[in-house]
Amino acid sequence: MSLVSCYHIVSKPLRTPKGVLVVVRIPGARVGEEPLKSQVMAALESVSPFGKAKGEDERIAKYFPYASKTDSPGIGAILIPSEFKTKKGEKFVGGQVSVFASGYLPHEQVEKAAALGMADTYQKAKKNAQIVPVTELAERPKQGTP
Repeated sequence: MSLVSCYHIVSKPLRTPKGVLVVVRIPGARVGEEPLKSQVMAALESVSPFGKAKGEDERIAKYFPYASKTDSPGIGAILIPSEFKTKKGEKFVGGQVSVFASGYLPHEQVEKAAALGMADTYQKAKKNAQIVPVTELAERPKQGTP
C-alpha cells in the first residue's frame, strides 16, 4: 500500500529529444473546417504507444514498474487540433500532443513515467506521422495549450 497521500498528474507536450515542441499533421483534415473526430482519433492512435492493443497491466508495468493497483497509476495521450501556418505560408490542420501520467505516487515517479511516455510517443510519431517542429511555424501555438 502506498504512503503517498497526494494524487499527482504530470503533462508533457510532445517534443524532439532536443526539447523542440512539435505538432502532428492530421491526415485528411481540411483547413477552415473542423476535423472529424475520426481523423483526430486516427492521428492520435498513429502516434500514441498507449493504445488498447497493449494490455493495461503491461502498459502500467512499463511506465510505473514499482506501482501497485492501489496507487491508481495511469498514462495516456491527448491531441488538441488546431490550424497552423508554416513560415513558408503553408496552412495545415494538425494537433498538439500531450502525454499525461498520474497516480498516488511520489511526484518524481509520475514525472519519470510522463517523460518516458513522451519519448516513446515521439519515436512512434517520427515513424508513423508527419511532425512539424514549432520552429518551422509562422506563429508558436498559444500559451496555455500543451
